Amino acid sequence: MRNQKGFTLIELVVVMVILALLAAVAVPKFLDLQKQAEAASVKGVVGNIRSALGIRVARALVSGEDLQDLADNLYPMSLLSTVPEPYEGRGDSVPADKGVWYEGNGSHDLYYTLRNGDIVNDPTTADYLRFEIEVVQEDIDGDGTMEDVGLVFEKYDNTNIIDADTDSSNDADFDWEY
Repeated sequence: MRNQKGFTLIELVVVMVILALLAAVAVPKFLDLQKQAEAASVKGVVGNIRSALGIRVARALVSGEDLQDLADNLYPMSLLSTVPEPYEGRGDSVPADKGVWYEGNGSHDLYYTLRNGDIVNDPTTADYLRFEIEVVQEDIDGDGTMEDVGLVFEKYDNTNIIDADTDSSNDADFDWEY
């Protein structure tokens, strides 16, 4: 009688079932990690722009520069020493690729086309995020006259990135304003 070596059909089926169970658990976790990574990446770019804008505003205030003129002529990506990849530049049309940064031609708004539309709480705006530089005004001396006191970089519409530290099923809004 020969000495036979190899797998039995039952052993092979057991291994396949174990691999299928592992895949069923691992794939959703991997997809969730992709969403969290995209949300963190977007938040990082926005945070960098806000920091650079704060420095630029401080310089403008010291030199007496008009903040409204600055806001009207400033492209957000021009504040960064290195733009994030992929960056399509300025244009009037939405890039076909997902996960792309681009600036509106003449509008000075910054857009990001989403890879995972379900990282935003509002499904009506799940194709892109839009940000803009706005002038902040306050009545400094209490006389009712509003004065330009700073600039903020904020989301334009009601899209809210779900916080990367929360479960994607939890619609926790991320506050874009610091």
